Amino acid sequence: MRAKHDAAFQFLEANVEWSEPQYKRLRNYDGLGEVRLQGKVAWRVFGFRRTEDNIREFIVLAVGNHKQQVYRPKNVLKTATRRMKEVQNDPKKAEYCERPESD
Repeated sequence: MRAKHDAAFQFLEANVEWSEPQYKRLRNYDGLGEVRLQGKVAWRVFGFRRTEDNIREFIVLAVGNHKQQVYRPKNVLKTATRRMKEVQNDPKKAEYCERPESD
């Protein structure tokens, strides 16, 4: 899974505009998106992109998976939306970290 994670984020980091199949903005969730990790299980890294002052970053809010419209954990989108609002109201709630490089 680590290799799939690294490949998806390396591809996205090399591009200003993010698009499918690696990234999808979620309709009805006001700015929330998912980074898609390919595999037998449809793992998703939920978060939002912040592009201010020439800084581009992806704020990770939750991780889960889904098949069709059934998400696990069950309330992952609700949790991610709540966390996104918390970070937008107080950016200090999101601790900055560099994505580790692959070996």
